Amino acid sequence: MEKHVVSFRRKMIFSSLFSLLFSFLMVLGYSFSKTHSFQFFDSCKSFISFCVISLIAFGIMYAVLSRMSVPKESELSKNCRKVRHPFFSAWVLIIVAWIPYYALFAPGLGFYDSLWQLSQFYGYTSYNSQHPVLATLVIGVLFSIGKPLGANFQFFIYTSIQVLLVSAVLAFIAWFVYQRLLVAGGEEGINRVFCLWCVLVGFSALNPLFPLYSLSVLKDVPYAAAIAVMTVLLVEVIGDKKVINERTFVALFSCAFMVMSVFRNEGLIIAIACAALVSFVQVKDKKKLYTFLSVGLVGVVAVASLVSSALINPQKGSRIEMLTIPVQQISREVRDNPSSFTADEKKKLNEMLVDDALWSDLGAKYSPELVDPVKVLFRKDFSLRAFLKVWGRHLAIHPDTYLSATFSGTFGFFYPCRASIGQGSVYDSFQWMNSQTVSGWKQYMGVPDEELYPTYLEETENLREKFLQSFAKLYKIPVVNLIVKPGTYFWIGCLAICLACFKRNYKLLIAMVPCVLVFCVCLLSPVNESARYALPLVFSAPVLLIISACMPFNRLENGSGK
Repeated sequence: MEKHVVSFRRKMIFSSLFSLLFSFLMVLGYSFSKTHSFQFFDSCKSFISFCVISLIAFGIMYAVLSRMSVPKESELSKNCRKVRHPFFSAWVLIIVAWIPYYALFAPGLGFYDSLWQLSQFYGYTSYNSQHPVLATLVIGVLFSIGKPLGANFQFFIYTSIQVLLVSAVLAFIAWFVYQRLLVAGGEEGINRVFCLWCVLVGFSALNPLFPLYSLSVLKDVPYAAAIAVMTVLLVEVIGDKKVINERTFVALFSCAFMVMSVFRNEGLIIAIACAALVSFVQVKDKKKLYTFLSVGLVGVVAVASLVSSALINPQKGSRIEMLTIPVQQISREVRDNPSSFTADEKKKLNEMLVDDALWSDLGAKYSPELVDPVKVLFRKDFSLRAFLKVWGRHLAIHPDTYLSATFSGTFGFFYPCRASIGQGSVYDSFQWMNSQTVSGWKQYMGVPDEELYPTYLEETENLREKFLQSFAKLYKIPVVNLIVKPGTYFWIGCLAICLACFKRNYKLLIAMVPCVLVFCVCLLSPVNESARYALPLVFSAPVLLIISACMPFNRLENGSGK
């Protein structure tokens, strides 16, 4: 009886906490999606909405937690279904499902950032540290393989390699879940394991984010795949029974660490955090091995970065890239409260901006969900100290304005219910199909017209146009559009954390550290609701949810039933 009371209390506590967080952020996100302010909170509708959403979320969460137990005999079938080759079967199914995308968009899609990186590699513009130099070199070298054969082969070779690697990572995740849950649940639970393997493979095959980004030349894609591999490896080290042999683990760990470190500026920090966790969790006889391996990998990346920087001497990226939220906050302050600025502050702001810009332009060009319009107004060498002084004074005067600016630029990462295409949606990648847009980019970067732009099959042009029209409509279809929304994967991750804590599988929280760090980076990003910034969550959150729900380490592996 006591056990039932404790279980009831835990279900009540976790259901209440999750429902309160969910309802608050939903109401907050709705308010900012409509008005980019707290305006909705001024009416009684916000309180009613909060109460209704809380009750519904509580009921659903309580029902979910009530079913979080070892499966009953009635749920298990004697006719067990096994997958003979869970990795290769998943890999083939995923690639086959992606063929229509390849047929439409082969040899691949580019993007402003990747075009800028390639223009640096081929000498059309100077190298800039805003994009990792090593990532620029890797992308450039892969493109050089097909250069003698033309732009089509350059894109074809790069995207083909990327499609194979990304699909292999997704197949590896499906394989790992299959093997891991078999170890946890035993042969008697194989039917459920088979169904979950099918769910993961189906998710990877049918989610349009995966093939569309795999066909795009973007540094975020290999980075997201590496984060997913590292997440799986963290799940592996916290379990008592292993499914990945040590040589494979070391190879995957080294590759994931290097890719994470090379392809994003913040990637090295997240990679070091993951390496520290791996070393910390390992048993005593392996701590030294992974500690030395991690230090060695950091050394390799550091030396490679120093050598490449010394040889190339890239321009330093603007410090404004680190001040996305403060810049949005001060710009909104200029728009909403221009009279609060003193003459001295106006003078200081004018000195920070380019020659043809005035302090009032910050308010005039302020865009709630995109920092680029105001970011370009700042000089590269503006005084950070003077900026922070002005920013700090107005933070004390109008904190509500600063909060509004912050949530206006971040709500898309936790609110998935907006029925429109956001600034950072995957649809943004289709700018590449507009030749006039790309021509403007190339002119700005000094890239010749005939370079770095492939030709697409004329026979599929009508199909591409229909696909783009249909894909735009997808964002307006309730429930269905959740699959392409970053906020969906935030809540999948939150649910995974809730289930892990509910089952007292606190070690599993270690595997969620990469996703938590990625989400924090998303909140600091220059574009609200950017799907490519949140791509690591799309890869990793579903597998974390399945493991949290179906793999109770303490109860099934360690034999603890408390």
